[in-house]
Amino acid sequence: GGNITYDVQIQNTSPVDTVTITSLLDSLVFGAVPDPDCAVPFDLLPNQSINCNYTWPVSGNSGDTITNVVEATGKDDDGRIVFDTGAATVTIIGQQPQLKVVKIAVPPAVLEAGGEVTYIVAIQNNSTSTDPVTITGLTDSVDGGTPVPLDSVGSCNISNPQLELQPAPGPDSYYLCSFTQTLGPGTALDTVIDEVEATGVDDDGTSVSATDQATVTYVNSPFSDLELSVAKIASPTEVPEPGEL
Repeated sequence: GGNITYDVQIQNTSPVDTVTITSLLDSLVFGAVPDPDCAVPFDLLPNQSINCNYTWPVSGNSGDTITNVVEATGKDDDGRIVFDTGAATVTIIGQQPQLKVVKIAVPPAVLEAGGEVTYIVAIQNNSTSTDPVTITGLTDSVDGGTPVPLDSVGSCNISNPQLELQPAPGPDSYYLCSFTQTLGPGTALDTVIDEVEATGVDDDGTSVSATDQATVTYVNSPFSDLELSVAKIASPTEVPEPGEL
């Protein structure tokens, strides 16, 4: 949705009678047209017109149409009631959903003999609209090889129940999982590039996908995390529901 500017013109089409406008209503506003220049009552001389301008928000799903009607009512100088209506329609168009995927390799290096690497995968719905995204696929490929489904691999589970992500920010906008792979022998400084792809569809049926890569490097000597220390602190450690990022 968004803000729409409406331009309403009211004209007295009589060539001789003055018309007093006593009511100017908008169905979307549920009341009087919110333009102080068009506050009733006001007079329109023969063939005179007035323009009213105002902005009002509309919202809906892709393909929805929002029609609002303005009705002007008044009396001419002979006491006869006059009125007319005008309508304007706005169509809601779909916005392309957006996913963001982040993949981390732990550890980022293995000895030439090979070893186990745990991959952490994070998926977030970064759509600018309010549409949720249902994750329909999560695959992994090594060095450009054939993608392998990750559903039910490690802690990754997108189908039971079906994973649905709400738009960020919020606790339901992201998903984390991990899985472990054993890398075979390699040569020092060689790398293994592992790519994960998440695919999904929003509630308007629009498809979306995103990828990210993690690189593991072979080394010829043991490495240690004792040479680097990383600490992370959350403050506060508790928040009231529903939470906030």
